[in-house]
Amino acid sequence: MTNNPLLTRLKRHRMFLLLLVTLYGVLVVAVYSSQRSLQYFPSHEDRALAGTETFQPFKTNAGDFLGYVKEVPTPRKTILFFHGNGGEAIHRDWVRLLDRHDDINIILAEYPGYGGSPGKPTEEAIFARALEAFDEAQSRYQVPILVIGESLGTGVASYVASKRPAIGLELIAPFTSAVDLASSIYWFIPVRFLMSDRFDSSRHLKNLTIPLRIVHGTADEVIPVAHAQKLYEHYPGENKAFEEIPRFGHNDIPTAILNRENTPRFWELIEQ
Repeated sequence: MTNNPLLTRLKRHRMFLLLLVTLYGVLVVAVYSSQRSLQYFPSHEDRALAGTETFQPFKTNAGDFLGYVKEVPTPRKTILFFHGNGGEAIHRDWVRLLDRHDDINIILAEYPGYGGSPGKPTEEAIFARALEAFDEAQSRYQVPILVIGESLGTGVASYVASKRPAIGLELIAPFTSAVDLASSIYWFIPVRFLMSDRFDSSRHLKNLTIPLRIVHGTADEVIPVAHAQKLYEHYPGENKAFEEIPRFGHNDIPTAILNRENTPRFWELIEQ
């Protein structure tokens, strides 16, 4: 019996399609199982929790490490700062330059699994630690708390502001949600069905009315400025401002923030 060329081609096509489907399935499983390694990039330079001359370890009375603090004798308020997904909290010591009058406590909150902090970074663990940092700061200093976040930390800051009585919220290079961002990068994978740690800032902000300030670089190569625009447009509070900084990217935006001429509205809330 002779082979039918048409049937042979059909079998080959089926085998090829089966191979593609199998490879795609392997890719999806690999991304799903390693998603947190694609989302969090901690460093561990300060494993000993030594801090610096300016920032000392910020701990609960029970000794639980929450981050680093720059304390002043008579604070008029506290800045609670949440960093991005790379590095560790102590790398953000530039935040001290926001306080030009030396009358603000500054806390650099740390995430589980970053620096010398025990645990593993997950959305649930980060949120729990962030609320603990707010509560400790409120109890210890008893002054108003301004919450600031950068990049991934904007998702944390938005959550904290939705759960605790912050006097204001400042977001540096924010996203609408981590899952929105990831789905645009990994468009070929059903991210919305697979992603565990979603950091949905849009949802957390939808019922807030506290003062909001957003700063985003127009040349941001990691989080498109459209995310910030959308957050600003849909924010229900009336006291809000949005600054687009021309030519600044994701990692050099602190330089722009520290230049008062570039970001007057950002400073406006800090200095109140």
